[in-house]
Amino acid sequence: MPGNLNAKSWMVAGSGSALIAALLVYPADMLKTRLIVQDVNPSLSHYRGVMDGFRKIWKAEGVLALYKGLLPTFLGRCFLIMTSTILPTKN
Repeated sequence: MPGNLNAKSWMVAGSGSALIAALLVYPADMLKTRLIVQDVNPSLSHYRGVMDGFRKIWKAEGVLALYKGLLPTFLGRCFLIMTSTILPTKN
């Protein structure tokens, strides 16, 4: 492996980057889910598009609404980080 990192360090770095990626992408994924649901059920039609969806969610529910459901994702990633540092690996 390049540099001075061992296998566990690479696992932690990879899991940490996955946490950051989830944090950055989650609002778009949440909006995508809402857009899909409104297509399935026309009575829930609230958003005319991506930017309209972000604006309406931000105004009606606040910025934290864009991260609803993020906790289970983070807990799953943290579990991976913990198990990757505990499990024995070859250097």
